[in-house]
Amino acid sequence: MRDQWAALRTCSPVWADAHGEPLRHRPGPRKQCRTCGESLPVGEFYKGRVSRKPDCKDCYKAKVIERRQLTR
Repeated sequence: MRDQWAALRTCSPVWADAHGEPLRHRPGPRKQCRTCGESLPVGEFYKGRVSRKPDCKDCYKAKVIERRQLTR
């Protein structure tokens, strides 16, 4: 029986560029957080219905924790 995955094992991975650098480390679009003012990669923001949320994930989590403590 022929190994159906043999051709894929010999190819270079799709997630690396021509120099072998992983794509996740490449510079990409950035966005400024409304709360802390830092310019962060877009992946550091939660997705909304239309676009990304205005607060980064860390600031959003801090707001949620604070809100939960106030309502208890």
